[in-house]
Amino acid sequence: TRTARRPRGAAAEVEVVALLAEVLAKLGVPAWRVVFGSVTPLTALLANCAPSPDFRERVLALVHDSDLVTLDELVDATPTLKPSAVRALHAIPRMHGGLKVIDKIDALLAEADVPVAERGCQELRALVAKLGDLFDDGRASFDFSIINSFDYYTGIIFRGYTFGTGDAIVKGGRYDHLLEKFGKEFASIGFVIVIDELMNALIRQKVRIVYTRKNTLILYDEGKQREAIALAKDFRRKAKNTELIK
Repeated sequence: TRTARRPRGAAAEVEVVALLAEVLAKLGVPAWRVVFGSVTPLTALLANCAPSPDFRERVLALVHDSDLVTLDELVDATPTLKPSAVRALHAIPRMHGGLKVIDKIDALLAEADVPVAERGCQELRALVAKLGDLFDDGRASFDFSIINSFDYYTGIIFRGYTFGTGDAIVKGGRYDHLLEKFGKEFASIGFVIVIDELMNALIRQKVRIVYTRKNTLILYDEGKQREAIALAKDFRRKAKNTELIK
């Protein structure tokens, strides 16, 4: 996790994704890719067009659950929505692809009269500008079907994938309000590696995991536990993997 006063653009996201790329390379994960989305376009749209707080919460819940059929039904059954808002609500959770996705979302939000500064598109363009190599190499793309957890994420989110598993091996994004619950007003962004999915993928891809450290076993008799624990602590301070066996 990276914490800081939130900078302009997508500097923190770029830093964290660069770290992610380094981690995946160190782990020997082949053919990995990252998909990006952002909760900002949808939440900004709802802030400007939702006829009621209940409608907003229902839309976010349906998108979180990836229930886009019921979302379409709800949107089409709400006569107070402008046609431009209806088009945007149908389209944004389904957006996926390359760099043109940003322009499409920007155009939809412009038609729905969402102010430029609130759309989140400038942030996405800043991300692309700094991570252009990943997009050019096919390592990065956009997929707004991944946006969820609107009470947690506050901006760009991302997922990491590889062959051998259908689920993400990495989940991350920006969660600026998390530390507020602990009395700290800091912007935050980070990611978690889903170990089970990562190991499944590596096994199915027949990636051999090389362990460079040997485990140290300390065998001890009854009455020697204190000495064994002290010795184990000394070994661990020296970065030796240590296991106690009675």
